[in-house]
Amino acid sequence: NGHADVVARLLAANAAVNAATSDGVTPLYIAAQNGHSEAVGKLLASNAAVNAAAKDGTSPLFTAAAKGHADVVGNLLAANAAVNAAAEDDFTPLHLASQEGHAGVAAELLAANAAVNAATARGATPLHLAAQNGHMDVIAKLLAANAAVNAADARGGTPLHS
Repeated sequence: NGHADVVARLLAANAAVNAATSDGVTPLYIAAQNGHSEAVGKLLASNAAVNAAAKDGTSPLFTAAAKGHADVVGNLLAANAAVNAAAEDDFTPLHLASQEGHAGVAAELLAANAAVNAATARGATPLHLAAQNGHMDVIAKLLAANAAVNAADARGGTPLHS
């Protein structure tokens, strides 16, 4: 629930910081997903596994990027989260941030050397996804990071086809 004081107290009582649900979701994943920056910090300080993936392959960084929580993304990257770790269909955190229009998150990821031209299983790059959804601010950041403007997806479509 984002109650950082509760998180701190439970961790002090030796709560299992990396306990996972049947879906592979950890407390860090949930805190990251919900944008609870202070709780994320406390969990990371207690050696939470920053790259622990849920059963669908998504990590705390992936879910924070998808939800647009730039401060949490920054905290996770500072803790050495794998910036280019891909989930199902080869989507990376940058793909999700681009698709959802989270320019601040995209900037954080690009500053951490996210692969600007990484392709999904269907060949879509972050620029394809930003263009499809009309996210001009993200498009500008991707182009500034040398995104391949003519990259073709599996059907031969470029971002301009979007």
